[in-house]
Amino acid sequence: MQMTLSDMEQKVDQASAVMKLLANPGRLKILCLLCESPRSVGELVDTVGLSQSALSQHLTKMRQEGLVSPTRQGLEQIYKIDNPVVLKLLKVLYEHYCLQES
Repeated sequence: MQMTLSDMEQKVDQASAVMKLLANPGRLKILCLLCESPRSVGELVDTVGLSQSALSQHLTKMRQEGLVSPTRQGLEQIYKIDNPVVLKLLKVLYEHYCLQES
């Protein structure tokens, strides 16, 4: 079954929105870490090198777009990637840019 132009435009808009989120270096670092395993906000602050405020803004934006989701463990919020398409994209990026020799 062939995709209609309307369907294609909708899919292109969705893909473009995800690509815009991935294009930010701070968000990409966060997502790469979450690709390895779920992490607390504190762990992300310590590892990513962003302020708590900047990290929270990135996490909020990604949560609103359905890329990540938090769960509460005690006083901590633990984030994980909640979008299988984004997880696949990140794995391809990781294989190409992190595992390949230059």
